[in-house]
Amino acid sequence: MNVQSALDLSHMEHDYEAAPETVALARQILRSIYLVTEGRYRAPCRLSNIPGVTTAAVVYAVRNHWLELKGNSSVCLTDEGSRLAIKQAN
Repeated sequence: MNVQSALDLSHMEHDYEAAPETVALARQILRSIYLVTEGRYRAPCRLSNIPGVTTAAVVYAVRNHWLELKGNSSVCLTDEGSRLAIKQAN
């Protein structure tokens, strides 16, 4: 997945409503990133390391301030994204 395309889409209107499957995938991406990075604060993670990633799920997570885009192919969890990943794990 091209992070630049997600970045371009993330600046669109914020009244975007995602399908339930997209929301569920966005939350799964958070958990996966948390595991891949071993919970390290703002650790970058390449999207290619996360199976099943879609542009829609990444855009949804960025718009909800759960993910921050890093360069052309990486993301990191925001503080809110980390809290949500931990909450989902418990």
